[in-house]
Amino acid sequence: MATDLRRMVVLGPAGCIYPGSAQDLRSGSNRRFFQETGTRWVRLWADWPSLVPTADTPDVAKVASLDAQIAQARRDGLQVILTLYRFPSWANGTASLTPEQLAATMPDRRSATDPDTRAKSLLFRIPDELSTGGPFGRFVRFIVARYSRTSTTRPAADAIVDILEVCNEPNLQWWPQQGPSNDPANPYVTGPITVHQAVGRMFQTAQTITAVYGGEPLLAGPGLADSTEGGRLKTGYHSFAERLLPWLTTAGFTPGPRFAWTHHNYTDVTYDQGPSSTSPDAATTATRAMNRAADMRRRLVGRWAGWPAADAAAPQLLITEGGVTLANVRTKWGVADPAAQRAKQAELIQRNWDRMYARPEGAGVAMVCNYLWYTDPNYDDGLCETLESGGATRPAYATWRALPSIA
Repeated sequence: MATDLRRMVVLGPAGCIYPGSAQDLRSGSNRRFFQETGTRWVRLWADWPSLVPTADTPDVAKVASLDAQIAQARRDGLQVILTLYRFPSWANGTASLTPEQLAATMPDRRSATDPDTRAKSLLFRIPDELSTGGPFGRFVRFIVARYSRTSTTRPAADAIVDILEVCNEPNLQWWPQQGPSNDPANPYVTGPITVHQAVGRMFQTAQTITAVYGGEPLLAGPGLADSTEGGRLKTGYHSFAERLLPWLTTAGFTPGPRFAWTHHNYTDVTYDQGPSSTSPDAATTATRAMNRAADMRRRLVGRWAGWPAADAAAPQLLITEGGVTLANVRTKWGVADPAAQRAKQAELIQRNWDRMYARPEGAGVAMVCNYLWYTDPNYDDGLCETLESGGATRPAYATWRALPSIA
């Protein structure tokens, strides 16, 4: 159980990419929702292509918007997680790809049967240069200098970030996940998993940079998607962790008390994943008995001497994204009625909280969250309807509001 379980709501990356959109902290009733529900943490995004669209030349307006959102969150009494997101084409080499070179990337971006329109975005291509002196290192330094509480060059006095999350779902969104195919005749065949090495180098770079600022802000990652599926396009969270953890040890990396492990738990929430699961998915009943967040935390024990006490025997884990979409309620639970779908969403959020707060699965889990207040039509798991439709609260909002408010 986790009696100190924190609650957080994640605002979408559109809040950084499109200032003034529904996911901007200052839009609609976002600020009121935090206060009304006793939610003390907010997660915002630092979308690199938006903030620095050309080499080392910030977009002044978008940077100012992010400054203002972070400062407003702090004035509202919220603690802030800021997640680094995507890679600009000038920094990851895709800006100079020829049509032939672009075609050669497709095995890392789509399946053999998908059209090119289904390919992963060029903005998720991992940069080759991840050192402190490269583009990634310079971006991290730009963010830390701007939002560290110990920085003497912070443009906005109130714009302080508590936690800087280095990655977002690298095992799902980024490419390449693997090295070249093991079959020279078929580039779509799996090769050796390599994506964890990039994340490890990012961890090292971010830690080196924040050390100059006294370890501020606290670092976090890797923000793993909790899928167990593998292949050229994605890596299961367990496969990723079982490669990253020994890679870090071999590299001599020690997370210490200023580096937290982060994880996402959409599958856990969607399927009521864990002992005594009520999931209707009879074909996989046995696998539903394992809560994946709890499994991830068990894998850290003895191997991750990180936040909060650098004690590998008792590591804690932050869940920095989660929720359940109405589409999944419909398809996974067989609920067709819109009102019943919303009621089921609320039930699943409550059951996940109960597992993390009061049951053994929550041991070492220090935060849960929901992705979005105002829902996104493309990923419909918000606690409220879309802002454009009026933003009415859903039953899940009342459920979330009734949960304990823990600092």
